Amino acid sequence: MYNEDIRTRGESEMSNQSKYINPKKCLTCGKCCESFTIVYDKNASKDFLSEVKRFACLDTRKITIKETKEVFLVTFNYKCRFLKENKGQFRCKIYNGDRPELCKNYPFEKTTDCPHKLDKG
Repeated sequence: MYNEDIRTRGESEMSNQSKYINPKKCLTCGKCCESFTIVYDKNASKDFLSEVKRFACLDTRKITIKETKEVFLVTFNYKCRFLKENKGQFRCKIYNGDRPELCKNYPFEKTTDCPHKLDKG
Protein backbone atom coordinates (compact mmCIF):
# COMPACT_ATOMS: atom_id res chain seq x y z
CA MET A 1 0.00 0.00 0.00
CA TYR A 2 2.79 2.49 0.84
CA ASN A 3 4.60 1.93 -2.44
CA GLU A 4 1.60 2.62 -4.65
CA ASP A 5 2.23 5.48 -7.05
CA ILE A 6 -0.52 8.06 -6.50
CA ARG A 7 -0.25 9.31 -10.06
CA THR A 8 -2.37 6.29 -11.04
CA ARG A 9 -5.31 7.58 -9.00
CA GLY A 10 -8.06 9.84 -10.31
CA GLU A 11 -8.16 13.51 -9.32
CA SER A 12 -11.44 12.99 -7.45
CA GLU A 13 -9.61 10.67 -5.07
CA MET A 14 -6.96 13.31 -4.41
CA SER A 15 -9.11 15.67 -2.34
CA ASN A 16 -8.44 16.76 1.20
CA GLN A 17 -11.27 16.41 3.72
CA SER A 18 -10.67 19.69 5.57
CA LYS A 19 -13.34 22.36 5.21
CA TYR A 20 -10.56 24.96 5.36
CA ILE A 21 -8.97 24.10 2.01
CA ASN A 22 -9.86 24.18 -1.65
CA PRO A 23 -9.03 20.55 -2.60
CA LYS A 24 -8.03 21.53 -6.13
CA LYS A 25 -5.27 23.76 -4.73
CA CYS A 26 -4.16 21.21 -2.15
CA LEU A 27 -2.13 18.96 -4.37
CA THR A 28 1.56 19.66 -4.72
CA CYS A 29 3.15 22.30 -2.45
CA GLY A 30 4.07 19.86 0.35
CA LYS A 31 4.22 22.56 3.05
CA CYS A 32 1.93 20.59 5.37
CA CYS A 33 4.34 17.65 5.35
CA GLU A 34 7.50 19.55 6.27
CA SER A 35 6.51 19.48 9.95
CA PHE A 36 3.48 18.80 12.10
CA THR A 37 2.07 20.10 15.36
CA ILE A 38 0.24 18.24 18.10
CA VAL A 39 -1.90 20.21 20.54
CA TYR A 40 -1.81 19.12 24.19
CA ASP A 41 -4.63 20.53 26.31
CA LYS A 42 -3.38 21.68 29.71
CA ASN A 43 -6.39 19.99 31.31
CA ALA A 44 -5.22 16.56 30.15
CA SER A 45 -3.96 13.91 32.56
CA LYS A 46 -0.51 14.24 34.14
CA ASP A 47 0.64 11.13 32.27
CA PHE A 48 -0.42 12.63 28.97
CA LEU A 49 1.22 15.98 29.74
CA SER A 50 4.43 14.20 30.76
CA GLU A 51 5.00 13.67 27.04
CA VAL A 52 5.42 17.43 26.63
CA LYS A 53 8.16 17.42 29.29
CA ARG A 54 9.84 14.50 27.55
CA PHE A 55 9.75 16.27 24.18
CA ALA A 56 11.31 19.36 25.79
CA CYS A 57 14.40 17.25 26.52
CA LEU A 58 14.95 16.38 22.86
CA ASP A 59 16.78 18.24 20.08
CA THR A 60 15.22 21.72 20.02
CA ARG A 61 16.17 22.19 16.37
CA LYS A 62 13.77 19.38 15.51
CA ILE A 63 11.09 19.83 18.19
CA THR A 64 9.71 23.15 19.38
CA ILE A 65 7.18 23.76 22.12
CA LYS A 66 5.00 26.84 22.44
CA GLU A 67 2.73 27.43 25.40
CA THR A 68 -0.55 29.36 25.50
CA LYS A 69 -3.01 29.78 28.37
CA GLU A 70 -4.89 26.63 27.36
CA VAL A 71 -2.50 24.38 25.45
CA PHE A 72 1.03 23.28 24.62
CA LEU A 73 1.80 23.24 20.88
CA VAL A 74 4.48 20.66 20.14
CA THR A 75 5.90 21.00 16.63
CA PHE A 76 8.00 18.24 15.10
CA ASN A 77 10.22 19.75 12.43
CA TYR A 78 10.69 16.51 10.50
CA LYS A 79 9.70 16.06 6.89
CA CYS A 80 7.30 13.17 6.44
CA ARG A 81 8.95 10.08 5.02
CA PHE A 82 6.04 9.62 2.60
CA LEU A 83 6.46 13.05 1.00
CA LYS A 84 8.08 12.61 -2.40
CA GLU A 85 9.33 15.41 -4.65
CA ASN A 86 9.47 15.34 -8.44
CA LYS A 87 10.47 18.44 -10.41
CA GLY A 88 9.30 20.87 -7.72
CA GLN A 89 5.98 19.13 -7.10
CA PHE A 90 5.29 17.11 -3.98
CA ARG A 91 3.10 14.06 -3.53
CA CYS A 92 2.15 11.89 -0.60
CA LYS A 93 2.93 8.24 -1.25
CA ILE A 94 0.04 7.16 1.03
CA TYR A 95 -2.47 9.94 0.25
CA ASN A 96 -5.36 7.56 -0.39
CA GLY A 97 -4.08 4.75 1.76
CA ASP A 98 -3.41 4.49 5.47
CA ARG A 99 -2.93 8.23 5.96
CA PRO A 100 -3.29 9.57 9.53
CA GLU A 101 -6.45 11.52 10.41
CA LEU A 102 -4.21 14.51 11.24
CA CYS A 103 -3.19 14.57 7.57
CA LYS A 104 -6.63 13.89 6.11
CA ASN A 105 -8.16 16.85 7.92
CA TYR A 106 -5.35 19.37 7.59
CA PRO A 107 -5.48 22.36 7.65
CA PHE A 108 -7.46 23.18 10.76
CA GLU A 109 -9.29 26.33 11.78
CA LYS A 110 -6.23 27.89 13.46
CA THR A 111 -3.60 26.60 11.04
CA THR A 112 -1.25 29.40 9.97
CA ASP A 113 1.34 27.63 7.79
CA CYS A 114 -0.85 26.51 4.85
CA PRO A 115 -0.57 28.81 1.82
CA HIS A 116 -3.86 27.48 0.39
CA LYS A 117 -5.99 27.74 3.54
CA LEU A 118 -9.39 29.38 3.14
CA ASP A 119 -10.35 32.18 5.54
CA LYS A 120 -13.61 30.42 6.49
CA GLY A 121 -14.66 26.79 6.55
